[in-house]
Amino acid sequence: MMRQLPKTTAYAGLLVAALAAPALAQSDSGPLDKLFPRDEPICYARFYDQAHLRANPQQSVTSIRLLRDYPILRLEDDWTRRYGSKDGRTAYSAIIVTYRDTKATRFAGGPNCTTREGGEIYCSASSCDGGGFAVTLEDADTILIGKKGGSQRFTLSGGCAGGPNRSLNRLKGDDVFRLKRTPVRDCR
Repeated sequence: MMRQLPKTTAYAGLLVAALAAPALAQSDSGPLDKLFPRDEPICYARFYDQAHLRANPQQSVTSIRLLRDYPILRLEDDWTRRYGSKDGRTAYSAIIVTYRDTKATRFAGGPNCTTREGGEIYCSASSCDGGGFAVTLEDADTILIGKKGGSQRFTLSGGCAGGPNRSLNRLKGDDVFRLKRTPVRDCR
């Protein structure tokens, strides 16, 4: 003999399933969510030591950080609520770079990252033809910025902001950067 559950129990089960479905769908919706999980502060960074810089004289970058924290997360939430995106998610971030010839001077830019057809993550400047760069997920804690032999350029200063023009991919040794996930507090 089959026992029937009370209607309230059945409705509660349906409600739980309905509420869980969007959360499950959101948890793994693509490479951009793996790079920049929604509403989670995150940083990828690399600080090159003197031994690395001596071995790579064509590299001008001495440190690089790709960061998402507050207020960037609030900005992204606000833009998503206001405008949505018919083309998929856009993740807003900050990139901070130092160079050999500028000592500790930091150059910053604000790339907007999206997923292109085929799953490639591409981060670009939103205005002034500032260029862009590809991001590849190497593993859960490691990313590659740029491509070997690529002709990518991302303007960190200059352009419509004025001032000296600095590009992330300045010299031959500045084509690919391997960054590790780092605590956000170490990324500023």
